Amino acid sequence: MVPTRMQRAIWITRKTTMKQLKRICLVQFYLFGKEQLDIDGSTAILGLNGSGKSTLLDAIQTVMNGAHGSYRSFNAQSSSQTSTRSLRDYCLGALREEDDENKIQGYARDTATTYISLGFADEQTGWKMTAGVCLSASRQEDKHRVNGLFICPNTLLEASSFVERVEQDGAMQELPLTWRGFVESTRAQLNSDGRDLILKDQPTQYVKELLHQLGPKTQRLDDRKFLRSFQKSLQLRDIESVDDYVRQHIVPATEINANDFGRQITQLRNLRQTIEETRLKIGKLNEVHGYFDQALKAARRRASQSALAAIYEQEAASEAHDNLEELLEATQENLEAHCRDLEADEARLKRWSNELAELTAQIKDDPDLDNADRLANKVSDLSESIQRLAREVARPVRELITGLNALPADNASHSALPQIRQALYAASEDPESMTPGTVGAAIDQALAILGAADQDLSAELDAARSLEAHLKLEREAQKGLVTNLSKGGALPGRDAQRAIALFDHHGIGARPLAELVTVSDPEWQPAIEAYLGAQLDDLVVDAGREKEAVGLIRNLPRNAAIYGLKVVQPTHVAQYMDQTPGSDFVASLISGSSRTAVAYVRNAMAGLHFAESEADLERFKKALTRDGMVSGGGGSGRRRLPEQANLRIGRKVDPQALHEARQRLTQLEKDYGDAASRVRNLDAALARIRDMGDASVVQERFHTPLEELSELRETRRRYTADASEAARKADTSLLESQAQLKQKHSDLTESVKAMREAKGRYEAQIGQYEKDIKLAQSDLDRATDAMRQRLSDPDYDPAIQGDYRTRIDDEYGDDPMACAGRAKELAAASGKDWDRKKQNGFLSLGHYLNDYNVTLREQRDDWRMALAWTREQIDRLAKTDLLDFEEQADAALIAAQDSFKRDIALKLFDDMQKMQHAIKDLNKLLDACPPFSQNERYRFMYKHREDMSGLRKYITQVATDSDDGLFSQSQEAAAPDIAEAMQRLEELATDPELADGKVPSALTDYREFYTFDLEIRAGDKVIGHLSKRSGAGSGGEHRTPFYVIAGASLAAAYRLDPTRHKDGCGLMLLDEAFYSMDNQNALAAARFLKALGLQLVMAAPESDQAKIATFCDTLYEIGRDEFAYWLDPIYLKPAAHELMTSDMPSEHPDLITQELERMAQTPHESI
Repeated sequence: MVPTRMQRAIWITRKTTMKQLKRICLVQFYLFGKEQLDIDGSTAILGLNGSGKSTLLDAIQTVMNGAHGSYRSFNAQSSSQTSTRSLRDYCLGALREEDDENKIQGYARDTATTYISLGFADEQTGWKMTAGVCLSASRQEDKHRVNGLFICPNTLLEASSFVERVEQDGAMQELPLTWRGFVESTRAQLNSDGRDLILKDQPTQYVKELLHQLGPKTQRLDDRKFLRSFQKSLQLRDIESVDDYVRQHIVPATEINANDFGRQITQLRNLRQTIEETRLKIGKLNEVHGYFDQALKAARRRASQSALAAIYEQEAASEAHDNLEELLEATQENLEAHCRDLEADEARLKRWSNELAELTAQIKDDPDLDNADRLANKVSDLSESIQRLAREVARPVRELITGLNALPADNASHSALPQIRQALYAASEDPESMTPGTVGAAIDQALAILGAADQDLSAELDAARSLEAHLKLEREAQKGLVTNLSKGGALPGRDAQRAIALFDHHGIGARPLAELVTVSDPEWQPAIEAYLGAQLDDLVVDAGREKEAVGLIRNLPRNAAIYGLKVVQPTHVAQYMDQTPGSDFVASLISGSSRTAVAYVRNAMAGLHFAESEADLERFKKALTRDGMVSGGGGSGRRRLPEQANLRIGRKVDPQALHEARQRLTQLEKDYGDAASRVRNLDAALARIRDMGDASVVQERFHTPLEELSELRETRRRYTADASEAARKADTSLLESQAQLKQKHSDLTESVKAMREAKGRYEAQIGQYEKDIKLAQSDLDRATDAMRQRLSDPDYDPAIQGDYRTRIDDEYGDDPMACAGRAKELAAASGKDWDRKKQNGFLSLGHYLNDYNVTLREQRDDWRMALAWTREQIDRLAKTDLLDFEEQADAALIAAQDSFKRDIALKLFDDMQKMQHAIKDLNKLLDACPPFSQNERYRFMYKHREDMSGLRKYITQVATDSDDGLFSQSQEAAAPDIAEAMQRLEELATDPELADGKVPSALTDYREFYTFDLEIRAGDKVIGHLSKRSGAGSGGEHRTPFYVIAGASLAAAYRLDPTRHKDGCGLMLLDEAFYSMDNQNALAAARFLKALGLQLVMAAPESDQAKIATFCDTLYEIGRDEFAYWLDPIYLKPAAHELMTSDMPSEHPDLITQELERMAQTPHESI
């Protein structure tokens, strides 16, 4: 492959990659104690076998891959065998036997702290960077340790950066820095210049950051693609086949584990049985766990509801205590003010008593005044008697007014009531004016009206109570409807609505059958609904609460009874839960989300055959046709089919129906409240009327005291006249003064008396409050302790408590004791539910333990431990390998096989697509490179293997076809080509060589579907393939393209583009570089790689120095004697390159002409 003059000119003048490796630093790596290699451009390390030249490449790749074990290729070209070298051996300086790589001759050190760093620089921009790794190892440990991965931006570290000079055994020695010491010193150095040290813990993170630093500014490098390509570039020596090369270097191997698939094919029948047994165990454990889990939920409800009751009681006790303290404080303040007022009034009363005594003494001394005083006192006594009797008459008058006010507004005597009320009000307000003439007639009229209203009010009360009861039932039914619709349910019947509301009030969930089942064939649904009829409203309640629900319906009063509706009893239909009706029976169309509901409906339709004709109706005792004809009970008849719009099974309510139902409930709530209020008013009015007693007795109560009032008024009139006459004869000024003072004294005496009584009441009230506060404090302490105890219950759940508090507060308002009572009722119900679930759980657990011969101790008596044990067992079973294939084995054996095949096929197809994209990307890069000699270019190609075409087409069809029917059909039902492909898959899966993993299989390696080659093109014409050319010429002729395509692969990973300016890095390592290639081909290949932007760092035998020196910028000669080594650098200048190529005809075609001319001029010697 000889380049043209134009190509040589292009390659020679092309700029190299701007970011290049400039320095390698090694500390305690292999035999090196501290070594620094400064390099420039393409570099080769030359030495004899065993000298350590490949060791330097291993050091470089350790930094480039971050010591990643998965991408390590130590001593890559060592006879094509897997190397036993390790980073531990390199750290300790292990020296291996020359004739046996696997035997270690000795170690340079017992422990090591190893540093490897690479320094990169861009001479044009001044950019620089150092990346490296710190390792440690000991002969006492089997593996090395990665202390850290580091990147130093804008810095080229020297080898001295990793060591320190210390005095040891009386001499100064250089020892490696500890990792911490290196980090601290380097970070301080970088920070002083405004830079920061980048540290990474994981290889993948480190490689991403390294590629970010080295890569082009505008593109992100794929770290996985880079690591794979970088590793493969070290493994070029022993590749003889282009197909093998592409497989090993260009397209990655798949990770499909077909051994599991092979075992599944041979073991699936046994696996299905095991899966079914495991499912049965899980089902039984789920049943046990379900009971205990429901017990736990009930326990949490009970604890939360009990805590809520304690909270309510504590709040009530706290409120009572606070109210008493407020009352005590207010009463004490009132007593203080009252005592001050009493003290002042008592002093004034004492003064007035003295003054009154003096006036009385003066009056006694005058006979006329004494007589006038005596008569005036008699008039005063009579007035007091009149007032007292008038007040006694006013009390029944006010009761009469109350009775009249209680009459409803629509009473028959309503028009006369205002006048009668006015007369009675006047009499009650001014008892002095009451006489038989002024109020007697009004009293008689009122008594007559009330007497007549008794019977009317009784009738109205009965009607009002009937309306109230009716609206209550309607409201309960509407509540049930809203509850069911709110849960997304369908429209149940009225009795079902009432039952749902009743159960919901007691915390029992209920759903009608119509919501829980479906009919698989819509054409039969009208007939099935007509056959089931009202049974569609039968309710499935929360598991374990059936008995409680039945009791609630049974205990309803006669006027509120629910008839015909049934609560489904799971124990009655248990035999139908695990049975599948035959295809001849209508029940086979029934399915649903609730096993209990499905079993109940299938039980109701047990033995009901499909019928199409009259003959079918006659032949079967129980049969049903699509148009509603039914045979049963000894005859045949027709059922009315519901309209399509009225079908209920599977029908869900729309938002508008829910909105209308809520509006209807709101109206019913208002109507019910109005009716209840009217009942209360009528009942109160009738009670007041009847409390007044017989009309004649009531009239006697009024008329007798009215006559006594008239007589007392007459007597007072006579005495008043005598008193006026006596006062006329005497000097009345003293009497007037006495009368005024006496009135004031009397009033004040009464006031002081009342105040003293009030003082006593205040004091008694304060004493009682103090006693009550002590008791209230005790109650509060007890309530607080009880609340804290309830809140510390491990089953207490604040969320549950908050939910029930909201519901109870809405229902009972601000009455904490009523709320506490309701919470206790709920807690008691939850406690009963907990006990039921617990007992059912222990019963089911006992059955399970007996069935599977399991021995337990504590769990048989502790339901919480049993709950945890069942959960643990379910989790353990659910995570076994058998259950991982449960979805594949659910349908049938063939469905499971097909599903697994599909999973493998999808992965193979995905890998095929990735392979095609990878080759396409590489071809783009090769197309952008200049042509070689004879204007040749290279392109990768892949070709489908004919013998695998059927299987490949099947895999492609499976991966791209959205119809899963391909995988659910048996081989017998499949098309011939698909059946053949499926058969081929089974043969591959059961091939014994598949389990050995020694022979590639199409199930494990998608590359088996293809052959790979390299097209050789001249212009746009394909002139051959590399596979045809290999072996027909010198080694260089057919090995050069492998270097070309390896370089192209790595350049693609570096995102290098030969057609554009490069600002990234392109480091490429070659072990046994250009092995078996002549100088001309090696030079051409090297120039091509450099033209791609790659910087070559190579290891080669010392004998290849002349070949390598033609294109290298730096040479290092390495050698060793036991544990001693030497490294000598040689830096080649352009003149040296010209000298090394001066005798190459490919570089100087005129040499051939000169030689021909010389030969023509030289005489031929005789032989």
